[in-house]
Amino acid sequence: LNWHPVVIDEVDGSRYAITHDLFCMADRIYDISSEDDGFTYEASGSVYNNGMLLADNVTDNLLSQLRDEVVVGDIGTRPTRVETTTITWEAWKALYPSGEELSFDTGYERDYTRHPFGRYDVSDLIYFPFNSVDTRINPKWYVDNVSVGGEHLTLAEGIMEGTGVYNYELGGEDIIGLYDRALELTKVYRNNVNGEALTFVYDFDDGSISDAETGSTWSPFGLATAGEYKGTQLEYIDNADAYITTNISH
Repeated sequence: LNWHPVVIDEVDGSRYAITHDLFCMADRIYDISSEDDGFTYEASGSVYNNGMLLADNVTDNLLSQLRDEVVVGDIGTRPTRVETTTITWEAWKALYPSGEELSFDTGYERDYTRHPFGRYDVSDLIYFPFNSVDTRINPKWYVDNVSVGGEHLTLAEGIMEGTGVYNYELGGEDIIGLYDRALELTKVYRNNVNGEALTFVYDFDDGSISDAETGSTWSPFGLATAGEYKGTQLEYIDNADAYITTNISH
């Protein structure tokens, strides 16, 4: 996707645009089933706040993939975004043995193991200007952004790695951020079990997560795997991953 930032695919009769922004490492999937069959997105060649802008082949709109809204044209218009999550390839194949993946056989002779902009992902350099800079953490730290009830929260992976869990109230709701050591990502859920907000605890010796109330063990995917609450699944909140320097919507 670094080389092909938009992929149009059909699943169970619905059409989707799978998009990737190589400048801010953000992935978004949009349901375009309501559009004409020929409707598609493509990289516009324009960048705003170090984030790629997408163009469709019908209007003159430019869509900020990171903000999920049109910033040129019908400003504020939002596409229908599909909830996504990131898991390991091993976990994916265990859950969906017949699941498909993108092929390297694209018709183009390219080294898909190489980043189009060389060492961009591992350097501190930002290639394009942006309106404001938050200097509290490294500009290339990966962050997870979540919005609830009109309030916004950013969880930096470099900090979550040192806390494991983050119990918080956002937009009037109790939420919990659970750090996945294998993925080096944070998953965010509504913290409500039988009307009660639990206090989650992270064990740094073995990376396990439990709640202080019952001692039940939980996976980073919000599922209780042992104890009184075994089988209970927390409600996932779709949180957008990206570099902090392009986190312009929250």
